[in-house]
Amino acid sequence: TITIDNPVAAIAAPTVITCSVPSLTLDGSSSMGSTTYSWAGPGIVGSNTNATVDINQPGTYTLTLGTGACTSTANVVVSADTASPTITIAPPADLDCSTGTITLDASGSSTGGTFTPNWSTSSGNIVSGGSSLSATVDQSGYYVLTIMDSGNGCSHSDSVQVNSVLVYPNANIDPITTLCVNDL
Repeated sequence: TITIDNPVAAIAAPTVITCSVPSLTLDGSSSMGSTTYSWAGPGIVGSNTNATVDINQPGTYTLTLGTGACTSTANVVVSADTASPTITIAPPADLDCSTGTITLDASGSSTGGTFTPNWSTSSGNIVSGGSSLSATVDQSGYYVLTIMDSGNGCSHSDSVQVNSVLVYPNANIDPITTLCVNDL
């Protein structure tokens, strides 16, 4: 009597590809009945003939276990969460003599528990709100808002320029005339 054990392909549930986890390892080591592995899918990196395979793209992956008439296949779908936060910065007002500070308004940007905003500048000055969507500034310059999504590790940056239209009055001084003490 000859007993043939049919192979059984199995793939462990994968995690999600993100900006902070750009590649994964799919694991077919719980498969039974054969040591001949063949992986297929859109983002295989390196060898596709081992019990595990490294991938770097979302999509459907297939593990074929065995050869010839005695094969078994298993499929797994790998998803991705690589969406960057959105940033919308309203055009700022100009700084002038009557406006000592202005507020940079990015309230239309991504908000919520996993989003962290941060304003920076190399040429201006942030007075307050550097870790919010509304920063108060008091100097002209370029201001950069970066929003980080801690849920998937993705970030996005955008910038805005603040202009100064300070117009200083002209001061004219008449020539000095000589006055004597007796002239007063």
